[in-house]
Amino acid sequence: RGSGEEEGTRTRTRTRFRRTSAMRGDKKKGPLKKGFDPSQLEEGSIVSVNGEDEDIYIAEVLEFESKGGPQVKLRWFYKPEDVVYGRQVWHGSKELFKQTQVSDWNSVHSVTGFCKVHTLEEYQDLDLVEEDDYFCRQAYKPNSGEFVPDIVPVFCVCETPYNPDRPMVECEDCSDWFHWSCVGVRSKDTRRRGYTYTCTSCLMKKASPDTSEI
Repeated sequence: RGSGEEEGTRTRTRTRFRRTSAMRGDKKKGPLKKGFDPSQLEEGSIVSVNGEDEDIYIAEVLEFESKGGPQVKLRWFYKPEDVVYGRQVWHGSKELFKQTQVSDWNSVHSVTGFCKVHTLEEYQDLDLVEEDDYFCRQAYKPNSGEFVPDIVPVFCVCETPYNPDRPMVECEDCSDWFHWSCVGVRSKDTRRRGYTYTCTSCLMKKASPDTSEI
């Protein structure tokens, strides 16, 4: 996971998304995660569920009932693929979107384990991202295609939101953040003792004569 902060951002961008469904097809019983005990489920638990398409879905437990077998009502988190425009370069591989409009009843046996959905800041601070760690920085309204908040900070010369999967470097002069891939920084560069980075704009300012006193 690369370095990057949301503080100090100079610009913001708007993102809009289409109406869609988080879940398609029936859920099925999948292999339980090691150490997972379904009897420990409670309201508010964040869980993983196997879909018929073999994909993994993440949901929050809302309530239980026993009619017709043990059932659990789940409210789904959306993935980038579930929103308008689909997955973009700024979406992290473990990014989810919280929503309050789509939920349904499922067999308790479709739940395969517990998960954690962190804020972006909490996710950045993790020393190790486990398989069950995810993050959320925006809520999504499936019925209207809106995000809350509908603006997010952007970074780098590419002016895209922060993606914790893409390594970034901070300019020592202006403190803005840049993707390694956008500014030609290599991993071996950052491992050099005393390495610092200065962005192109700051280099140009240093190279230009100071005309403020002319």
